[in-house]
Amino acid sequence: MVALFLFLLIKNSIVNADIFISDILRFAKRFGISIYFFFPIKQLV
Repeated sequence: MVALFLFLLIKNSIVNADIFISDILRFAKRFGISIYFFFPIKQLV
């Protein structure tokens, strides 16, 4: 699951930032992960 997320992270970092953020929201919702988990990651990008 982490590998999948990293793949999506790398793949989507090339694409539009809005699409990237919406993909994170969709990913978090699908796996029931709190969105707050992604804020530190978002700041690293």
